[in-house]
Amino acid sequence: LVYNGVSVDIFNNAKNKSILKNQFNTKQTDKIIAAIGYVSHIKGAVEFVEVANLVIKQINNVKFVFIGFSHDSGDPDCMNLCNSLIEKYKIKNSIIYTGYQSDIHNILQEVDILVQTMPNGSWSRVVLEAMASGVPVIAIEKDMKSEFIEHEKTGILAKDIKTCADEIINLLINPNKIKILGNSGKNHVI
Repeated sequence: LVYNGVSVDIFNNAKNKSILKNQFNTKQTDKIIAAIGYVSHIKGAVEFVEVANLVIKQINNVKFVFIGFSHDSGDPDCMNLCNSLIEKYKIKNSIIYTGYQSDIHNILQEVDILVQTMPNGSWSRVVLEAMASGVPVIAIEKDMKSEFIEHEKTGILAKDIKTCADEIINLLINPNKIKILGNSGKNHVI
């Protein structure tokens, strides 16, 4: 069985163009945790905000960036719920919605960790794109099984929101692990 493929060359040759820093005012010292997709329940947008809240309580200089369609073309009800949670948790300054971006390969050069909070998130094409870019991936997989990610070798599988947040925190306080996982994931994909 062959899943979606990824053109590895486009990710190998990508350049850090500081898109997030220039367009969305992230700082050089900010750690970027990203999700890619449209804002919807199916894509785990609410779970992404829940994970962000848990991490932001413990780590400074972190931005959670949702890259993809938002209010206008995603799921408006989900976007409203996300915004309500962001207000409730008082984390507005740490969450960024970029809207559609056509140059994901370049944006991934600025990302420290990609998070897939949607159910069975480790199966998506975005996971392969991040891995091809050398970005470590944390995906929520309730049954802890994935054909793309070998747990703690080529990425991290988390069983739930709390575990996902804990794994992000663990990587952020151990930056060498970010490099090791990113390189292992990249080698696995190419």
